[in-house]
Amino acid sequence: MASSEELLQRLVDLQMAQIPTGGKSLTKAITNQTLKITCTPPWISFTLINDGPGKISVWINSQDGFQDNIISSGNNFVIDFRFPIINSVYLQSDSTCVARISCIQGRNIQGLV
Repeated sequence: MASSEELLQRLVDLQMAQIPTGGKSLTKAITNQTLKITCTPPWISFTLINDGPGKISVWINSQDGFQDNIISSGNNFVIDFRFPIINSVYLQSDSTCVARISCIQGRNIQGLV
């Protein structure tokens, strides 16, 4: 069993993980082949803008583990977990599309939760 000091330090570390460490912007061409974006350091949140012309499917962390989100041309997808738990993003389109992505990066909290 962890001591009270260890538990308190874990709580402090979790609070610190919510503080963004930086941002990043990407522009990607999306095709019918799945594109995996590895998020290092992990992302807290991100916005995807589909510049079209087709639809883009988005999965977070695993193509099996999170609901498939379909973003139509001209629409945005925004997700904010408040903690840096986004390790990868998978994108796929029904035709060649352009996606603009902006993310907020955080500290790696692996081992804290």
